[in-house]
Amino acid sequence: MDAEDREVIESLLISHPLAASEDGRLPDEGLIAGYVEGRLTPEMHSAVEAQLLASTEGRALVAELSSILERRDGQGAPALLERRGSWRALAIAAVLLLGVGAWLYATGAFRSEADPGPDARLLTAAAALTRHAPALFDDFRPLGAGERAGGTADVLRGGIQAYLPQGRTLEARPTFRWRPVAGATRYDVEVLDDRGGVVYAVSSTGSQVDYAADHESLERGRTYVWEVSTDEGPLGRVTGRRSFHVASEAEAARFEQARRQIAEHAPQDLRAVLLSHVAIRWGLLATAERLVEERLQQSPADEVASQTRSYLHRVLGLARGD
Repeated sequence: MDAEDREVIESLLISHPLAASEDGRLPDEGLIAGYVEGRLTPEMHSAVEAQLLASTEGRALVAELSSILERRDGQGAPALLERRGSWRALAIAAVLLLGVGAWLYATGAFRSEADPGPDARLLTAAAALTRHAPALFDDFRPLGAGERAGGTADVLRGGIQAYLPQGRTLEARPTFRWRPVAGATRYDVEVLDDRGGVVYAVSSTGSQVDYAADHESLERGRTYVWEVSTDEGPLGRVTGRRSFHVASEAEAARFEQARRQIAEHAPQDLRAVLLSHVAIRWGLLATAERLVEERLQQSPADEVASQTRSYLHRVLGLARGD
């Protein structure tokens, strides 16, 4: 990229709404120009990328450029001319096609079909979802490689590690899962409402139990606490507990809308992972785990699905083999 190209790109970035953010979360045009050219240190490159993807304006620009580049075969300039209604649009289109296309390649948003990279494809799919359904996906960001490598659970000293449900659940009849206690052969599970009253009770000889189909389901939109206990621990009675929120009808419907949008607009091999990442962002951890497990049964070599499962297991505190 020569000096003239840099000047045009910097002018475009200055004029774009991206550079006019008032919340201070977006990088300035100098940093973005350095990002385009690959002049930044790896740490600064990651920081600028994170700022762009974490903001509404940044994601909107990526989505806009994605739309333009998708139509670039003889249509990019006319599309912009129609939208901008000025001679300057042609120059902007040229910059987008020649300069910012390289920028999107550098960010991982676009690469050649021969080498797309899983995270680049996830970002591209997320940008497309933002275009098609901004009310659902405007604040959505897939889990990046660094985030998938992290994840920690609450530290539990003593007692039983209660796994699921926790956070939010779509199921009004959830499955209860916990870490088994050595030597225990019976567990008692109780579900308490916000007044401390027991609304459901069941026993199990294993480390999980389903909510009975013939029992009245839990009420949507309410928060509960579930407890699991056994008298057969090495130190006598041990107990574990978790709170969880049963998704309201509106929350469940919103997730179904997200599912439909992903089924319609995302590549087939990314749908399960994208939906699991939406579930994680919305606190639907049991749903997220089920989605990645189903994906790995179909495609055991899916690296992102495997990393997402490992992340969920760490967040949930699941022991290997549980």
